Amino acid sequence: FSSQEKLQVTHNTHIKIIDYETVLARDGNMWNIFNRDQCNDFQYNYIAEYYRKIEFSTLTLHDALHTTKNTPISIFRYEKSSGVVSYDYTATHLQRLKTLRHPNILTFIDSFEDGNYGLIVTERVTPLFEYLKNEADGRTRNEFIRWGLMNIAKALDFCHREGKFYHNNVGHNAVFVNDAGEWKLGEFGFASESNSARAGSRAEQMKNLRIVNSEGKSLKPWAADVAGLGVLIAEVYSRSTLAEHPLKNTQRVPEGLREVLTLILQTDETPSAQDLLIQGRQNGSFFQNDFIDRILFLETFHTKTHQEKANFFKDLHKFIGQVPDHVAQLKIYPLLVMAYEYGCEGVHLLPTLLEFFKKPLDRLNLAEFIVKLFKSCNRATRKTLLDHTEKYINKIPQGIINDEIFPLFAAGFRDDSATIRLETVKSVQHYVNKLHKNRINRELLPLLAGRLVDETEGDIRRVSVETIGNLAAYIETPSRKNVLADCIHKSNERL
Repeated sequence: FSSQEKLQVTHNTHIKIIDYETVLARDGNMWNIFNRDQCNDFQYNYIAEYYRKIEFSTLTLHDALHTTKNTPISIFRYEKSSGVVSYDYTATHLQRLKTLRHPNILTFIDSFEDGNYGLIVTERVTPLFEYLKNEADGRTRNEFIRWGLMNIAKALDFCHREGKFYHNNVGHNAVFVNDAGEWKLGEFGFASESNSARAGSRAEQMKNLRIVNSEGKSLKPWAADVAGLGVLIAEVYSRSTLAEHPLKNTQRVPEGLREVLTLILQTDETPSAQDLLIQGRQNGSFFQNDFIDRILFLETFHTKTHQEKANFFKDLHKFIGQVPDHVAQLKIYPLLVMAYEYGCEGVHLLPTLLEFFKKPLDRLNLAEFIVKLFKSCNRATRKTLLDHTEKYINKIPQGIINDEIFPLFAAGFRDDSATIRLETVKSVQHYVNKLHKNRINRELLPLLAGRLVDETEGDIRRVSVETIGNLAAYIETPSRKNVLADCIHKSNERL
Protein backbone atom coordinates (compact mmCIF):
# COMPACT_ATOMS: atom_id res chain seq x y z
CA PHE A 1 0.00 0.00 0.00
CA SER A 2 1.04 3.63 -0.43
CA SER A 3 -0.30 6.83 1.09
CA GLN A 4 -0.28 10.60 0.81
CA GLU A 5 -1.19 11.17 4.42
CA LYS A 6 1.24 10.89 7.32
CA LEU A 7 0.29 8.65 10.18
CA GLN A 8 -0.25 10.37 13.47
CA VAL A 9 0.54 7.76 16.12
CA THR A 10 -0.09 8.83 19.68
CA HIS A 11 0.98 6.55 22.52
CA ASN A 12 -1.82 7.90 24.68
CA THR A 13 -1.96 6.44 28.15
CA HIS A 14 -4.78 8.73 29.21
CA ILE A 15 -8.15 7.11 29.75
CA LYS A 16 -10.70 8.41 27.30
CA ILE A 17 -14.06 7.31 25.94
CA ILE A 18 -15.65 8.90 22.89
CA ASP A 19 -19.39 9.09 22.22
CA TYR A 20 -20.16 5.57 21.01
CA GLU A 21 -23.45 6.45 19.31
CA THR A 22 -21.75 9.07 17.13
CA VAL A 23 -19.30 6.52 15.77
CA LEU A 24 -22.02 3.90 15.41
CA ALA A 25 -24.06 5.97 12.91
CA ARG A 26 -23.70 4.54 9.36
CA ASP A 27 -25.64 7.01 7.13
CA GLY A 28 -26.32 4.42 4.40
CA ASN A 29 -22.77 3.11 3.90
CA MET A 30 -22.29 0.01 6.02
CA TRP A 31 -18.50 0.33 5.93
CA ASN A 32 -18.13 4.03 6.68
CA ILE A 33 -16.86 3.12 10.13
CA PHE A 34 -13.49 2.63 8.46
CA ASN A 35 -11.23 5.69 8.21
CA ARG A 36 -10.33 5.23 4.56
CA ASP A 37 -11.79 3.75 1.41
CA GLN A 38 -8.91 4.55 -0.96
CA CYS A 39 -5.84 2.32 -1.15
CA ASN A 40 -3.47 5.23 -1.84
CA ASP A 41 -4.41 6.71 1.55
CA PHE A 42 -3.18 3.64 3.38
CA GLN A 43 0.43 3.73 4.56
CA TYR A 44 1.25 0.19 5.61
CA ASN A 45 2.83 -2.93 4.12
CA TYR A 46 2.61 -6.53 5.25
CA ILE A 47 5.99 -7.89 6.33
CA ALA A 48 5.20 -11.43 5.14
CA GLU A 49 2.31 -13.63 4.05
CA TYR A 50 2.33 -15.37 7.44
CA TYR A 51 -0.65 -14.55 9.63
CA ARG A 52 -2.44 -15.86 12.72
CA LYS A 53 -6.07 -16.94 12.85
CA ILE A 54 -7.60 -15.75 16.11
CA GLU A 55 -9.94 -18.11 17.97
CA PHE A 56 -13.49 -16.92 18.66
CA SER A 57 -12.98 -14.16 16.07
CA THR A 58 -13.51 -13.35 12.39
CA LEU A 59 -10.12 -11.62 12.12
CA THR A 60 -6.62 -12.64 11.12
CA LEU A 61 -3.55 -10.90 12.54
CA HIS A 62 -0.68 -9.74 10.29
CA ASP A 63 2.71 -8.17 11.05
CA ALA A 64 3.24 -4.96 9.07
CA LEU A 65 5.31 -1.80 8.78
CA HIS A 66 4.52 1.86 8.28
CA THR A 67 5.83 2.51 4.78
CA THR A 68 7.60 5.82 5.45
CA LYS A 69 8.48 5.61 9.14
CA ASN A 70 9.44 1.91 9.02
CA THR A 71 7.83 1.41 12.43
CA PRO A 72 6.24 -1.97 13.21
CA ILE A 73 2.46 -2.18 13.58
CA SER A 74 -0.20 -4.89 13.47
CA ILE A 75 -3.03 -5.28 10.97
CA PHE A 76 -6.23 -7.17 11.79
CA ARG A 77 -7.86 -8.27 8.51
CA TYR A 78 -11.48 -9.16 7.77
CA GLU A 79 -12.64 -10.80 4.53
CA LYS A 80 -16.03 -9.47 3.45
CA SER A 81 -16.83 -12.77 1.77
CA SER A 82 -17.10 -14.39 5.21
CA GLY A 83 -20.67 -13.12 5.60
CA VAL A 84 -23.00 -10.89 7.59
CA VAL A 85 -22.28 -12.44 11.00
CA SER A 86 -18.57 -11.87 10.51
CA TYR A 87 -19.26 -8.32 9.38
CA ASP A 88 -21.29 -7.57 12.51
CA TYR A 89 -18.45 -8.87 14.68
CA THR A 90 -15.84 -6.77 12.86
CA ALA A 91 -18.00 -3.65 12.83
CA THR A 92 -18.67 -3.86 16.57
CA HIS A 93 -15.00 -4.55 17.30
CA LEU A 94 -13.84 -1.56 15.27
CA GLN A 95 -16.48 0.78 16.67
CA ARG A 96 -15.46 -0.06 20.22
CA LEU A 97 -11.74 0.08 19.50
CA LYS A 98 -12.06 3.56 17.97
CA THR A 99 -13.97 4.94 20.95
CA LEU A 100 -11.75 3.63 23.76
CA ARG A 101 -8.46 5.00 25.07
CA HIS A 102 -7.03 3.11 28.02
CA PRO A 103 -3.50 1.85 28.83
CA ASN A 104 -4.72 -1.76 28.96
CA ILE A 105 -6.85 -1.74 25.81
CA LEU A 106 -5.41 -2.36 22.34
CA THR A 107 -4.38 0.98 20.82
CA PHE A 108 -6.20 1.82 17.56
CA ILE A 109 -4.20 3.65 14.87
CA ASP A 110 -6.00 3.52 11.51
CA SER A 111 -8.39 1.50 9.32
CA PHE A 112 -9.09 0.86 5.64
CA GLU A 113 -11.65 -0.97 3.52
CA ASP A 114 -12.28 -1.80 -0.10
CA GLY A 115 -14.73 -4.10 -1.87
CA ASN A 116 -13.14 -7.31 -0.60
CA TYR A 117 -11.75 -6.74 2.87
CA GLY A 118 -11.35 -4.41 5.82
CA LEU A 119 -8.12 -3.68 7.69
CA ILE A 120 -7.70 -2.42 11.25
CA VAL A 121 -4.28 -1.02 12.21
CA THR A 122 -3.13 -1.12 15.84
CA GLU A 123 0.05 -0.89 17.86
CA ARG A 124 2.32 -3.88 17.19
CA VAL A 125 1.13 -6.83 19.27
CA THR A 126 1.55 -10.60 19.56
CA PRO A 127 -1.19 -13.08 20.55
CA LEU A 128 -0.83 -14.03 24.21
CA PHE A 129 -0.08 -17.74 23.71
CA GLU A 130 2.55 -17.00 21.07
CA TYR A 131 4.19 -14.45 23.34
CA LEU A 132 4.28 -16.78 26.35
CA LYS A 133 5.69 -19.60 24.22
CA ASN A 134 8.61 -17.40 23.15
CA GLU A 135 9.29 -16.03 26.63
CA ALA A 136 12.01 -17.79 28.60
CA ASP A 137 11.13 -19.13 32.02
CA GLY A 138 12.63 -17.18 34.88
CA ARG A 139 12.16 -16.20 38.50
CA THR A 140 9.96 -13.26 37.57
CA ARG A 141 7.79 -15.12 35.02
CA ASN A 142 4.93 -15.83 37.43
CA GLU A 143 5.10 -12.26 38.75
CA PHE A 144 5.00 -10.98 35.18
CA ILE A 145 1.93 -13.09 34.36
CA ARG A 146 0.11 -11.73 37.40
CA TRP A 147 0.90 -8.19 36.23
CA GLY A 148 -0.66 -9.05 32.87
CA LEU A 149 -3.77 -10.54 34.47
CA MET A 150 -4.13 -7.46 36.66
CA ASN A 151 -3.98 -5.24 33.57
CA ILE A 152 -6.77 -7.22 31.91
CA ALA A 153 -8.83 -6.86 35.10
CA LYS A 154 -8.22 -3.10 34.91
CA ALA A 155 -9.39 -3.04 31.29
CA LEU A 156 -12.58 -4.92 32.19
CA ASP A 157 -13.23 -2.62 35.13
CA PHE A 158 -12.94 0.35 32.78
CA CYS A 159 -15.32 -1.20 30.24
CA HIS A 160 -17.90 -1.99 32.92
CA ARG A 161 -17.83 1.19 35.00
CA GLU A 162 -16.81 3.88 32.49
CA GLY A 163 -17.76 2.36 29.14
CA LYS A 164 -21.04 0.91 30.46
CA PHE A 165 -20.71 -2.26 28.36
CA TYR A 166 -19.58 -5.88 28.66
CA HIS A 167 -16.95 -7.64 26.57
CA ASN A 168 -18.57 -11.12 26.40
CA ASN A 169 -15.51 -12.75 24.78
CA VAL A 170 -12.79 -12.80 27.46
CA GLY A 171 -10.12 -15.48 27.22
CA HIS A 172 -6.62 -15.91 25.83
CA ASN A 173 -8.02 -15.14 22.35
CA ALA A 174 -8.83 -11.55 23.39
CA VAL A 175 -5.44 -10.77 24.95
CA PHE A 176 -2.46 -9.42 23.02
CA VAL A 177 0.97 -8.35 24.21
CA ASN A 178 2.76 -5.25 22.90
CA ASP A 179 6.50 -4.72 22.51
CA ALA A 180 6.79 -3.46 26.10
CA GLY A 181 5.31 -6.69 27.47
CA GLU A 182 2.00 -5.03 28.40
CA TRP A 183 -1.10 -7.19 28.09
CA LYS A 184 -3.87 -5.49 26.09
CA LEU A 185 -7.54 -6.38 25.81
CA GLY A 186 -8.89 -6.64 22.25
CA GLU A 187 -11.54 -8.57 20.27
CA PHE A 188 -14.58 -6.45 21.12
CA GLY A 189 -16.79 -8.00 18.44
CA PHE A 190 -19.27 -9.50 20.92
CA ALA A 191 -19.35 -6.44 23.19
CA SER A 192 -22.77 -5.08 24.16
CA GLU A 193 -24.57 -3.11 26.86
CA SER A 194 -25.81 -6.38 28.36
CA ASN A 195 -24.38 -9.73 29.38
CA SER A 196 -24.92 -11.60 26.10
CA ALA A 197 -23.86 -15.17 25.26
CA ARG A 198 -23.94 -14.78 21.48
CA ALA A 199 -23.20 -17.73 19.22
CA GLY A 200 -19.47 -18.29 18.79
CA SER A 201 -18.44 -16.22 21.81
CA ARG A 202 -16.52 -17.21 24.93
CA ALA A 203 -19.61 -16.23 26.92
CA GLU A 204 -21.57 -18.94 25.07
CA GLN A 205 -18.79 -21.46 25.73
CA MET A 206 -18.78 -20.63 29.45
CA LYS A 207 -22.55 -21.02 29.56
CA ASN A 208 -22.30 -24.44 27.90
CA LEU A 209 -19.57 -25.50 30.35
CA ARG A 210 -21.77 -24.27 33.22
CA ILE A 211 -19.08 -21.79 34.28
CA VAL A 212 -21.80 -19.15 34.48
CA ASN A 213 -25.54 -19.55 35.10
CA SER A 214 -24.87 -22.18 37.78
CA GLU A 215 -27.85 -23.17 39.90
CA GLY A 216 -28.26 -21.13 43.05
CA LYS A 217 -25.83 -18.50 41.85
CA SER A 218 -26.94 -14.90 41.40
CA LEU A 219 -25.98 -13.86 37.87
CA LYS A 220 -24.42 -10.40 37.81
CA PRO A 221 -24.21 -8.51 34.48
CA TRP A 222 -20.41 -8.76 34.60
CA ALA A 223 -20.47 -12.51 35.39
CA ALA A 224 -19.37 -13.72 31.94
CA ASP A 225 -16.48 -11.24 31.74
CA VAL A 226 -15.17 -12.00 35.23
CA ALA A 227 -15.60 -15.73 34.63
CA GLY A 228 -13.64 -15.14 31.42
CA LEU A 229 -10.82 -13.80 33.56
CA GLY A 230 -10.88 -17.11 35.43
CA VAL A 231 -10.83 -18.95 32.11
CA LEU A 232 -7.85 -16.82 31.07
CA ILE A 233 -5.94 -17.82 34.22
CA ALA A 234 -6.58 -21.51 33.54
CA GLU A 235 -5.59 -21.16 29.87
CA VAL A 236 -2.37 -19.27 30.60
CA TYR A 237 -1.07 -22.06 32.80
CA SER A 238 -2.38 -24.97 30.72
CA ARG A 239 -1.23 -23.30 27.45
CA SER A 240 -4.38 -24.48 25.68
CA THR A 241 -7.92 -23.33 24.97
CA LEU A 242 -10.27 -24.29 27.76
CA ALA A 243 -12.27 -27.47 27.06
CA GLU A 244 -13.69 -28.10 30.55
CA HIS A 245 -14.60 -26.24 33.72
CA PRO A 246 -11.46 -24.43 35.02
CA LEU A 247 -11.78 -25.92 38.51
CA LYS A 248 -11.51 -29.48 37.20
CA ASN A 249 -7.80 -29.16 36.51
CA THR A 250 -5.87 -26.58 38.53
CA GLN A 251 -2.61 -28.44 39.21
CA ARG A 252 -0.55 -26.04 37.09
CA VAL A 253 -2.15 -22.89 38.49
CA PRO A 254 -0.09 -21.30 41.31
CA GLU A 255 -1.74 -21.43 44.71
CA GLY A 256 -2.41 -17.70 44.92
CA LEU A 257 -4.27 -17.70 41.60
CA ARG A 258 -6.30 -20.78 42.54
CA GLU A 259 -7.75 -18.47 45.18
CA VAL A 260 -8.94 -16.19 42.37
CA LEU A 261 -10.55 -19.07 40.49
CA THR A 262 -12.41 -20.14 43.61
CA LEU A 263 -13.46 -16.58 44.34
CA ILE A 264 -14.78 -16.11 40.80
CA LEU A 265 -16.39 -19.48 40.17
CA GLN A 266 -17.55 -20.88 43.53
CA THR A 267 -18.81 -17.92 45.54
CA ASP A 268 -22.52 -17.14 45.70
CA GLU A 269 -22.04 -13.82 43.94
CA THR A 270 -19.50 -13.20 41.20
CA PRO A 271 -17.19 -10.37 42.30
CA SER A 272 -16.77 -7.43 39.93
CA ALA A 273 -13.46 -6.64 38.26
CA GLN A 274 -13.15 -3.70 40.65
CA ASP A 275 -13.64 -6.04 43.64
CA LEU A 276 -10.87 -8.31 42.33
CA LEU A 277 -8.48 -5.40 41.88
CA ILE A 278 -9.09 -4.11 45.41
CA GLN A 279 -8.80 -7.53 47.03
CA GLY A 280 -5.88 -8.57 44.83
CA ARG A 281 -3.74 -5.61 45.93
CA GLN A 282 -4.05 -6.40 49.63
CA ASN A 283 -0.84 -7.46 51.33
CA GLY A 284 0.29 -10.87 50.08
CA SER A 285 -2.72 -11.30 47.79
CA PHE A 286 -2.79 -12.44 44.16
CA PHE A 287 -2.00 -9.06 42.51
CA GLN A 288 0.66 -8.10 45.03
CA ASN A 289 4.30 -8.98 44.28
CA ASP A 290 7.66 -7.27 43.82
CA PHE A 291 7.30 -6.82 40.05
CA ILE A 292 3.83 -5.26 40.24
CA ASP A 293 4.75 -3.10 43.23
CA ARG A 294 7.73 -1.58 41.42
CA ILE A 295 5.82 -0.93 38.20
CA LEU A 296 2.94 0.72 40.06
CA PHE A 297 5.37 2.82 42.12
CA LEU A 298 6.99 4.19 38.95
CA GLU A 299 3.60 4.82 37.33
CA THR A 300 2.53 6.90 40.36
CA PHE A 301 5.99 8.34 41.08
CA HIS A 302 4.78 11.94 41.23
CA THR A 303 2.62 11.13 44.27
CA LYS A 304 5.47 9.72 46.40
CA THR A 305 7.42 11.46 49.16
CA HIS A 306 11.14 12.19 48.91
CA GLN A 307 11.97 9.44 51.41
CA GLU A 308 9.78 6.90 49.61
CA LYS A 309 11.59 7.68 46.36
CA ALA A 310 15.03 7.34 47.97
CA ASN A 311 14.12 3.99 49.54
CA PHE A 312 12.64 2.73 46.28
CA PHE A 313 15.83 3.24 44.28
CA LYS A 314 18.18 1.59 46.80
CA ASP A 315 18.01 -1.84 45.16
CA LEU A 316 16.10 -1.17 41.95
CA HIS A 317 19.25 -1.87 39.91
CA LYS A 318 19.20 -5.50 41.13
CA PHE A 319 15.60 -5.85 39.99
CA ILE A 320 16.39 -4.57 36.47
CA GLY A 321 18.80 -7.45 35.95
CA GLN A 322 15.93 -9.93 36.40
CA VAL A 323 13.50 -8.24 34.00
CA PRO A 324 13.21 -9.34 30.33
CA ASP A 325 15.16 -6.98 28.07
CA HIS A 326 12.14 -5.71 26.11
CA VAL A 327 10.20 -4.92 29.30
CA ALA A 328 13.21 -3.11 30.74
CA GLN A 329 13.73 -1.00 27.61
CA LEU A 330 10.18 -0.21 26.56
CA LYS A 331 8.28 -0.21 29.86
CA ILE A 332 10.63 0.51 32.78
CA TYR A 333 13.11 2.82 31.05
CA PRO A 334 10.41 5.34 29.93
CA LEU A 335 9.08 5.32 33.50
CA LEU A 336 12.58 6.16 34.80
CA VAL A 337 12.80 9.07 32.37
CA MET A 338 9.40 10.26 33.58
CA ALA A 339 10.57 9.90 37.20
CA TYR A 340 13.57 12.12 36.47
CA GLU A 341 11.30 14.71 34.84
CA TYR A 342 9.18 14.65 38.02
CA GLY A 343 12.21 15.69 40.04
CA CYS A 344 13.95 12.47 41.04
CA GLU A 345 17.64 13.14 41.73
CA GLY A 346 19.98 11.56 39.21
CA VAL A 347 22.19 10.19 41.98
CA HIS A 348 19.36 7.75 42.80
CA LEU A 349 18.65 6.88 39.16
CA LEU A 350 22.19 6.29 37.90
CA PRO A 351 22.88 2.86 39.48
CA THR A 352 19.67 1.59 37.87
CA LEU A 353 20.47 3.30 34.57
CA LEU A 354 23.87 1.59 34.46
CA GLU A 355 22.10 -1.78 34.57
CA PHE A 356 20.51 -0.93 31.23
CA PHE A 357 23.97 -0.65 29.65
CA LYS A 358 24.47 -4.36 30.41
CA LYS A 359 21.49 -5.26 28.22
CA PRO A 360 21.33 -5.30 24.39
CA LEU A 361 19.10 -2.24 24.34
CA ASP A 362 18.80 0.97 22.35
CA ARG A 363 22.03 2.73 23.35
CA LEU A 364 20.99 6.01 21.74
CA ASN A 365 18.13 6.46 24.21
CA LEU A 366 20.40 5.61 27.12
CA ALA A 367 23.00 8.10 25.88
CA GLU A 368 20.35 10.82 25.78
CA PHE A 369 19.54 10.10 29.42
CA ILE A 370 23.25 10.41 30.36
CA VAL A 371 23.26 13.81 28.63
CA LYS A 372 20.24 14.85 30.73
CA LEU A 373 22.03 13.81 33.91
CA PHE A 374 25.16 15.78 32.94
CA LYS A 375 22.99 18.87 32.58
CA SER A 376 21.89 18.53 36.21
CA CYS A 377 23.13 21.16 38.67
CA ASN A 378 23.12 18.55 41.43
CA ARG A 379 26.75 17.86 42.40
CA ALA A 380 25.96 14.45 43.87
CA THR A 381 24.61 13.43 40.47
CA ARG A 382 27.70 14.83 38.72
CA LYS A 383 30.06 13.00 41.08
CA THR A 384 28.20 9.71 40.60
CA LEU A 385 28.48 10.13 36.82
CA LEU A 386 32.23 10.74 37.10
CA ASP A 387 32.76 7.82 39.51
CA HIS A 388 31.13 5.38 37.07
CA THR A 389 32.44 6.75 33.77
CA GLU A 390 34.08 3.48 32.72
CA LYS A 391 30.73 1.65 32.99
CA TYR A 392 29.01 3.62 30.25
CA ILE A 393 31.49 5.64 28.19
CA ASN A 394 32.42 2.81 25.80
CA LYS A 395 28.76 2.08 25.06
CA ILE A 396 27.83 5.59 23.92
CA PRO A 397 28.21 6.65 20.25
CA GLN A 398 31.38 8.68 19.68
CA GLY A 399 29.50 11.55 18.08
CA ILE A 400 27.33 12.04 21.17
CA ILE A 401 30.40 12.00 23.42
CA ASN A 402 32.17 14.69 21.38
CA ASP A 403 29.23 16.92 20.55
CA GLU A 404 26.96 16.64 23.60
CA ILE A 405 28.66 15.05 26.60
CA PHE A 406 32.20 16.47 26.44
CA PRO A 407 31.17 20.17 26.61
CA LEU A 408 29.16 19.34 29.76
CA PHE A 409 31.95 17.16 31.15
CA ALA A 410 34.52 19.92 30.54
CA ALA A 411 32.64 22.31 32.83
CA GLY A 412 33.84 20.14 35.70
CA PHE A 413 37.44 21.42 35.32
CA ARG A 414 36.30 24.83 36.62
CA ASP A 415 33.65 23.70 39.10
CA ASP A 416 33.64 25.43 42.50
CA SER A 417 33.85 22.02 44.18
CA ALA A 418 37.39 20.62 44.48
CA THR A 419 35.92 17.10 44.57
CA ILE A 420 34.23 17.60 41.19
CA ARG A 421 37.41 19.09 39.71
CA LEU A 422 39.50 16.15 40.92
CA GLU A 423 37.07 13.50 39.68
CA THR A 424 36.80 15.29 36.33
CA VAL A 425 40.59 15.14 35.85
CA LYS A 426 40.65 11.47 36.89
CA SER A 427 37.91 10.64 34.38
CA VAL A 428 39.87 12.02 31.41
CA GLN A 429 41.57 8.63 30.93
CA HIS A 430 38.20 7.10 30.02
CA TYR A 431 37.30 9.85 27.53
CA VAL A 432 40.51 10.18 25.56
CA ASN A 433 39.94 7.20 23.24
CA LYS A 434 36.55 8.60 22.30
CA LEU A 435 37.54 12.21 21.59
CA HIS A 436 38.53 13.61 18.21
CA LYS A 437 42.15 14.82 18.01
CA ASN A 438 41.05 18.43 17.70
CA ARG A 439 39.04 18.07 20.91
CA ILE A 440 42.13 16.71 22.68
CA ASN A 441 44.61 19.28 21.40
CA ARG A 442 42.43 22.40 21.21
CA GLU A 443 40.20 21.91 24.27
CA LEU A 444 41.21 19.10 26.63
CA LEU A 445 44.94 19.91 26.91
CA PRO A 446 44.37 23.64 27.60
CA LEU A 447 41.86 22.70 30.31
CA LEU A 448 44.37 20.38 31.97
CA ALA A 449 47.16 22.93 31.62
CA GLY A 450 44.87 25.47 33.25
CA ARG A 451 44.68 23.26 36.32
CA LEU A 452 48.47 23.55 36.65
CA VAL A 453 48.27 27.34 36.74
CA ASP A 454 44.98 28.10 38.49
CA GLU A 455 44.42 25.12 40.75
CA THR A 456 44.73 25.70 44.50
CA GLU A 457 44.60 22.01 45.44
CA GLY A 458 47.93 20.18 45.23
CA ASP A 459 46.33 16.76 44.65
CA ILE A 460 44.48 18.05 41.59
CA ARG A 461 47.67 19.59 40.16
CA ARG A 462 49.55 16.31 40.61
CA VAL A 463 46.81 14.25 38.95
CA SER A 464 46.68 16.81 36.11
CA VAL A 465 50.43 16.36 35.44
CA GLU A 466 50.05 12.57 35.40
CA THR A 467 47.09 12.82 33.04
CA ILE A 468 48.92 15.11 30.61
CA GLY A 469 51.82 12.64 30.57
CA ASN A 470 49.42 9.81 29.74
CA LEU A 471 48.04 11.90 26.85
CA ALA A 472 51.45 12.28 25.18
CA ALA A 473 50.60 9.82 22.41
CA TYR A 474 47.53 11.87 21.48
CA ILE A 475 49.30 15.25 21.29
CA GLU A 476 50.04 16.46 17.76
CA THR A 477 53.66 15.54 16.89
CA PRO A 478 54.98 19.02 15.91
CA SER A 479 53.98 20.53 19.26
CA ARG A 480 54.27 17.49 21.53
CA LYS A 481 57.74 18.34 22.92
CA ASN A 482 56.86 21.98 23.59
CA VAL A 483 53.54 21.11 25.23
CA LEU A 484 55.08 18.56 27.57
CA ALA A 485 58.05 20.81 28.41
CA ASP A 486 55.72 23.70 29.20
CA CYS A 487 53.60 21.48 31.46
CA ILE A 488 56.68 20.21 33.31
CA HIS A 489 57.87 23.79 33.79
CA LYS A 490 54.48 24.92 35.15
CA SER A 491 54.22 21.90 37.40
CA ASN A 492 57.70 22.49 38.86
CA GLU A 493 56.67 26.02 39.73
CA ARG A 494 53.53 24.91 41.63
CA LEU A 495 54.31 21.45 43.03
